[in-house]
Amino acid sequence: MPPFFKSFIFLIFLALLGSCQQELHFEVSPFSEGVLVKDAAGNCDSIKVNGTLSANVFPADSNFIDVTVRVTKTGSYSIHSDTVNNYYYRRDGDFESTGTFVVRLPSKGTPLADGTDHFAITYGNSVCVISRTVLRDPLSPAVVKLAGEPGDCLSPVVVGDFVGGSGLDTSAGVELTVNVVETGSFEINTGIVNGYYFTASGMFTKTGIQKVKARVQGKPLTGGTDLFTVTLNGSVCSFPVKVYEPVVAASLDYFPLSIGSYWVYDYVTYSKDSLTRRVDGTTLLDTLTYKLVKETRPSGTEKDLYFRKANGGFLEFAPLDKYTEAFVYVSPTTGDIPILREGIATGSYWESPAWLYKATFGQLIELQYRYYCLNANGGAIVNGMAFGSVYKIRMYPLVGSEGNPGGLSGEIFDFWFAKGIGLIYQSKLAGNGQAIYEMKLRRWLVN
Repeated sequence: MPPFFKSFIFLIFLALLGSCQQELHFEVSPFSEGVLVKDAAGNCDSIKVNGTLSANVFPADSNFIDVTVRVTKTGSYSIHSDTVNNYYYRRDGDFESTGTFVVRLPSKGTPLADGTDHFAITYGNSVCVISRTVLRDPLSPAVVKLAGEPGDCLSPVVVGDFVGGSGLDTSAGVELTVNVVETGSFEINTGIVNGYYFTASGMFTKTGIQKVKARVQGKPLTGGTDLFTVTLNGSVCSFPVKVYEPVVAASLDYFPLSIGSYWVYDYVTYSKDSLTRRVDGTTLLDTLTYKLVKETRPSGTEKDLYFRKANGGFLEFAPLDKYTEAFVYVSPTTGDIPILREGIATGSYWESPAWLYKATFGQLIELQYRYYCLNANGGAIVNGMAFGSVYKIRMYPLVGSEGNPGGLSGEIFDFWFAKGIGLIYQSKLAGNGQAIYEMKLRRWLVN
């Protein structure tokens, strides 16, 4: 290559290099000048702290501090704290004018331990010191003591009908008094005694004296008094549970209808033995055979009831609107109401047909009864007597109009049937769960 050509290429390279250097030139913004605003005594009262901090919990956006600064020269700024307990505060930016401004510094990082942390907030040569309180890790175990520890639990409340060989309702358990010193998680456990135990877990969100409930798992196997030792985050106390032996019944039916059998109930607020039902014989209704049950009311009046067993269940022949006060059908509107099924499981349900007839106010009204089995092998204590193998049934009337599905009428009925004995308890409940009326078995004879 000729020498003059090499020189020409070298001159072009120098020109390009100079051009690139001009394009890579950056203009650096000067630092601003100013101070953190303090009062006459030098206190940093203008700094506002916001949000709650907890150990091992990443701070939410609501965790920040607001600092007030007086800017005397525009330019870039960095207002920040030192790092304490694995977190800090910082904001970078530019002041485009002088004056007094509030700058929000977000929290960065996650506190590792609870306690009080002290930070130095710096802007230029100006410094303010603030304090932040970090709460205990909400998932850490609560510091809590059982009332009565380490001996007998203080005033434990045992809830439920504990009957040997029978399951318990979901509401069964024990209520204990505790003193929460520091909030956090908790676990309650007892050992297994006589086939069942108590357990609970959750969070204490406030300190002080309070109640906590542990629920039952399993079922008692035999009658007697069972002594449980309960532990709650290292605190220990003991409480007894009385388990009743159930009465013995020979029949296998949950609704016996043998002639000559009778049941005597305490009814509403009347005196004991105030309502009696007796199976007097049989009768024919619409070509079907029913057992005739004579019911004697507290007033002394008698009423005929009709029941039959069919297709693995029990039917009551009665006015279809017997179990609702939402309306009254124009008579006669009678039929079979499926009051009970056998072989049911806890959580199962069944329904009556949906009947559509004219009510006394002239409108066609649809009525249906829906039954739920709350417990298919429950225990029940009624009038001081323990019953096992109890079907606990809850029924809701559904009321609608022609072409519109039925909705709950607001009425609730409970029926408890003990195997070999029959109906041992019946009630109508208000919406708040309070009984409007109750029937409690007092005496009976099943032939």
